[in-house]
Amino acid sequence: MEGISPVKTTCLIVFIALASIPIQTSYAKQVTVNVGPLCSPMVEFQGKMYFCAEHPALGKEVHVADGSQFGTKVLRDIDTGPGDSTPRAFFKLNGYLYFFAENSALGEGLWRTDGTKEGTKMVISISQQFGYRPTKVVEQIGGNVYFEGTTSNDDKLFVTNGGADGTFSIDVPITDGLFSSLAAFSATTYQVYNNKLFLLTLRNLYRIDSNQQATLVYENLPFDGDQYPLTQLTRLTFLGKMLVEANGEIWLSDGTTAGTQPYIALPNNYIMSLSVINDRLIYETGIPKYHSPTPEQEPLPLRLIATNGSSSAVLEEFERDNVYYDYVESVGYQRSLSWYHHGIGENAVVIGTAGSVNTTFKVPFQLDSKWRNNYSRDRSPSDPALRTIVEYAGKLYGHTYGGIARLDPITRSLQALPSSGVVNILGAAQQGVITFSCLPNCSSGNNEIGIIRQNGAHTKLASVAGKDLYDDVYWNSIYSNSTHSYFQLRQAGIWHTNGSVSGTYALKITYDDGKPESPETDDFPILPAIELLLDDEPESVI
Repeated sequence: MEGISPVKTTCLIVFIALASIPIQTSYAKQVTVNVGPLCSPMVEFQGKMYFCAEHPALGKEVHVADGSQFGTKVLRDIDTGPGDSTPRAFFKLNGYLYFFAENSALGEGLWRTDGTKEGTKMVISISQQFGYRPTKVVEQIGGNVYFEGTTSNDDKLFVTNGGADGTFSIDVPITDGLFSSLAAFSATTYQVYNNKLFLLTLRNLYRIDSNQQATLVYENLPFDGDQYPLTQLTRLTFLGKMLVEANGEIWLSDGTTAGTQPYIALPNNYIMSLSVINDRLIYETGIPKYHSPTPEQEPLPLRLIATNGSSSAVLEEFERDNVYYDYVESVGYQRSLSWYHHGIGENAVVIGTAGSVNTTFKVPFQLDSKWRNNYSRDRSPSDPALRTIVEYAGKLYGHTYGGIARLDPITRSLQALPSSGVVNILGAAQQGVITFSCLPNCSSGNNEIGIIRQNGAHTKLASVAGKDLYDDVYWNSIYSNSTHSYFQLRQAGIWHTNGSVSGTYALKITYDDGKPESPETDDFPILPAIELLLDDEPESVI
């Protein structure tokens, strides 16, 4: 038997001989459950969605969904049995889908798939080859993908072109900031500029050249220590240069030592960049309320300012809110307008601007503070962790204390949309804005998934049973391809919608729970064992 090992051949002959003897066998019980919970974002590849989810019998493995209710399956049990392979950091390169995953024998490494079980194999073991656990992808430039790896004491930057020989580490220091032993330092941040990767790490700005060598561009930028705002790259460019937040100052860099210089610095006051729109930089000045001014400090009012590089204008000046955290936050971009939110309660407003005084307006918009951006400001305001306002069909939607409100940027009018119970926005899909409601409250166990159409009508798509689901919703995590959208209700599974009632349902998966049902007589009880011998599951490396 060509292609089968001698040991497998011998076992196979014995099994075939025994197969003709009728015996009693027990069959596992088929169980159907909701898919989930997610352990990674969803990624579209070849028209299907790939993601990490926790399987009841196989652990955290790669799943693939085709959009139908029962069309989700485990692509491959990478860590065979109930062990977790915990696939993560999915990215597409050279016609394949890549990700990091763990196998008990092979360690933690880079895997790729062509969408089939047989075509899902390890490229290289990062843990065995380099001694690091791969964690997250930071940037992709052409055919090169940069990612971080970590140990209990160290972090490392890596690059891969998708092949084992093209995967190696880069000699440059990085840190996860507050999550590492270097707790006094900000996390390393990245930006692609002029088709090269730049990183700001441990006060220094580095450039990764085409030979994948790190060059020190600027040493000892003003540093935040354990105070805010952080020192970091912002992913913004202004006047054709990278924009850096450096301990409350704004710096610009063209990627050279001479071209890395402070742009705006106000003594004893903090400055935070928010966005660049219509070639204007919008930033916030003033000492936030949570920083007590020292006697020598003359605190500035909290202001929203725009500059085009030659002149500046105050767009808005805010009275201090009687709250511990007091700052302006960027919440989205739409129709050449940049949007910000300030305050809570009756004083809360949303500010829209195209970067000039005569294009700036504000309207009351009381975003529920529970769903605002992370108060610790551990990310640049120009790259917020959570969008609290979503855009759909030219209008903005947000959750206020009174329910859902819609803002029309053209008429600058705010409209409250009819809703009942406790309601919040999951995010925008192709067919509308998806909502989740507790009726009449979140302890009743009566919940609904709904959709806000383009005309403002808020309609029910599906009922969801279960108490206290509200706090477990992954807000603003809508994963979509051309026709399907997905979101997670942690205790109620991963849901699909195409905007219709019939197309809104929880994804289901059926598996053998391993518990025998009533025994039956089977003339061929060992066919599964033969199939297992022929399976190539242990062979994994490309």
